[in-house]
Amino acid sequence: MKRVLFSCFALFGLLLVNTSAMAHGGGGIEADKCVVNIGNYRMHFTAYQPETIGGEELCWDLPTAGNSILVFDLVERVLRDRPVEIRVVEEQETASGPSNYKTIVERPVQMYPKGTIELEAAFAKPGEYTAVVTLGGDQPLVFKAPLRVALQGEQTTQWIASIAFAAVIIGAMVWFNRRGKKEANA
Repeated sequence: MKRVLFSCFALFGLLLVNTSAMAHGGGGIEADKCVVNIGNYRMHFTAYQPETIGGEELCWDLPTAGNSILVFDLVERVLRDRPVEIRVVEEQETASGPSNYKTIVERPVQMYPKGTIELEAAFAKPGEYTAVVTLGGDQPLVFKAPLRVALQGEQTTQWIASIAFAAVIIGAMVWFNRRGKKEANA
């Protein structure tokens, strides 16, 4: 029975590891989920929602609509010598067919010698948005990153599935443990 309890605690601990605090992936910049490649270069993204969740660092999934601070860090020094433009857009469906894009916030083309670009964005409603980063120069590079705002229903489903999976594993362990005891007593 001690083995079963230990296994239950271990599985519960593994479930707790899957938290938003792990958004940056841990283990250095190579494993950081908030680091993206733009061509051969890297950029780090962090979002904050101080009015609703304080100073917690977020990645591409923002838990609530409302005011957010978006921070783009140009990791590679060579990018700091290139002009950069950033726009955050929302795709809007139209009755006639192709979608239109509404710009939520933008930073016009300029150089960022320190490598950090900070934008304040007001997401009026839940939905999918896109951060468009354009690096100018001889060979312009464009990067489009999806931002999911207040679409946490999928994470809730993931948690429920994780808990259900853990319950099945624990149930199987208890069943096998009891079965083993019955065979040992027979």
